[in-house]
Amino acid sequence: MPKSTNQPVQLQTLMVLGQPARVFVGGAGPQVLLLLHGGWGGAAMHWSRVWDLLGARCRILAPDLPGLGDVTQPGRGNFAGYVAWLEALLDTLAVDKVVCIGNSFGASLAWSLAGRSPQRVAGLVLVDGFAVAQTPSLLLWLGQRRPGRALLRAMVQRVSFRPALLQRAFANPARAPAELHASLTDAPQLEAFVDCLLHGDGAPPPHAPVLVLWGEADRLPGTRVATGCTLATKLQGAQFVAIADAGHFPQLEQPAAFTAAALAFVSDRVAVTRP
Repeated sequence: MPKSTNQPVQLQTLMVLGQPARVFVGGAGPQVLLLLHGGWGGAAMHWSRVWDLLGARCRILAPDLPGLGDVTQPGRGNFAGYVAWLEALLDTLAVDKVVCIGNSFGASLAWSLAGRSPQRVAGLVLVDGFAVAQTPSLLLWLGQRRPGRALLRAMVQRVSFRPALLQRAFANPARAPAELHASLTDAPQLEAFVDCLLHGDGAPPPHAPVLVLWGEADRLPGTRVATGCTLATKLQGAQFVAIADAGHFPQLEQPAAFTAAALAFVSDRVAVTRP
């Protein structure tokens, strides 16, 4: 990626693995941040409140993941498929190494990228998310049959894709973007999300420096702040930062505090990677 002055983050459409790919690109600086969104919407919904703030110091890449953020494209089937897609995206943009920031499902994917392609990840920021364990063989067998997949799909929809969950995902639900309500109501990304859960990852732990960044008021099942604290304790050398008055999306509720924590980590813990 060529050097440039600081540029507002703008949408580009590229060809990645023979298919159109939507990616938001901008910012300037010696470090490249790869922002990976979760399963409740796309890149703009997750990152638009912070990407210009982050872009004042770093270059920004924020793709719409196929099947999840860009529902006009098929999903990649599993975590390995998404990692291969991200590697191809970075190759298309001539980016060798990134600091990867992932929220929720995006944190799981960031972990997978760091574990599977450690040479591409200079640092890892896990935002209210964690690694997905390898799927037990019995669950995989059941999920590959139509009745089993239908049952799993119904369970995931009930547990993870209901507008009522916003009351537990946000310290103040009034801060939730309107498009998030729509994403949880229609859930066009559900099939791609189920595919990844069905084919659990099992990627090795990252070797890069790790920041575990968590919203103190996250009350979703499995992602309360104690989960983040425990995760950081288990990762040798990891840093843990809790964001007050924020839930599952601290970058949406407290963009200034989120940006300060992320940029401090990049400055203090991550070696600069020059193009």
